[in-house]
Amino acid sequence: MNFKNWWMAGFLCLWIFGPVSHVFAQGSSGSDEFIQGQVGSAFENPYWFKDSFLIVDEDVVEAQEAGKQLILYFWQEGCPYCMAMAQKNLSAPDIRGFVQEHFDVVSFNLRGDREVTLPDGSTMSEKEFAIHLKVQYTPTLIVLDSPDLENPKARLNGYRPPKPFLRLLGQVAGVEEDALQAYRLPQGELYPQPFFEQTTRLDQWVGEQPLAVFLETRSCDDCLRMQQGAFSQKGSYELLKKYRVTRYDALSPEALTLPDGTRTSVRDWVSGLKLNYFPTILLYAAGERTETFRMDSYLRGFHVQAALEYVLQRDYEQQPEFQRYIDERSARIRAERGE
Repeated sequence: MNFKNWWMAGFLCLWIFGPVSHVFAQGSSGSDEFIQGQVGSAFENPYWFKDSFLIVDEDVVEAQEAGKQLILYFWQEGCPYCMAMAQKNLSAPDIRGFVQEHFDVVSFNLRGDREVTLPDGSTMSEKEFAIHLKVQYTPTLIVLDSPDLENPKARLNGYRPPKPFLRLLGQVAGVEEDALQAYRLPQGELYPQPFFEQTTRLDQWVGEQPLAVFLETRSCDDCLRMQQGAFSQKGSYELLKKYRVTRYDALSPEALTLPDGTRTSVRDWVSGLKLNYFPTILLYAAGERTETFRMDSYLRGFHVQAALEYVLQRDYEQQPEFQRYIDERSARIRAERGE
């Protein structure tokens, strides 16, 4: 089947290669239920996208050597459909697992200036590359099984809801629809993340690295949303790599030794913490045996990353008010961007 001319049937972000991003609706497929962000909302793409020098033929060869195909993923900042693709689709456990097994994903910012090297050796910026490939929508995914940009294996213009999106990628990868069931997370299981380590001896983790302890419950909607959103972002992932990170089922009777050496069960510990929201993430600064800071509300990526930095860099010692710290951090980021 040739997917090259497969056009979406839902809500899309339309890019007209000018300074303004427009929202374009082509029919109504019900996909708007997945589009919850507003135009201009900040988000990050999943952390597991490939780090690339943007040399297209090399990326194709590396994907082939791994038995995969290459996805050129075009997005733009402030696009609610790109946010939905990142958080509803590509961070869903079954889709993430399937894509990581069968594809390498390299992202291109539709407005970006990074240099891209084409298979013929010519170079251009990301935004020029998007024009060269006639990208009209974000997100757009172009699947390559060879360096031939003129004849991609598939092209997905715009957003698709998760189920048809996975079904289409399965067809592109040559995987039968029934086989896609194997990638689904079993009912009631906690969301998998590669940064989680297992331990029952938190006291042995007290040292040069800070600790992050996730407390979640099974079938917790907000736990899933934060794992698919804030904690699947590259900025969060890069910060969490500097922590020792573990997770417990808050209702588990499993025996546990806390950082201060206290022996208890996870369930009794959580009860004593008097938590009323999950997920809760307890942060311990490096070398500390008592809790330094906690995240016990629904947070998006910016605030999660601010909290992780706050403890990692021990900024709480100079600024004990987290909200003021966020304001100062926001001002610093804007200054670094020249805004």
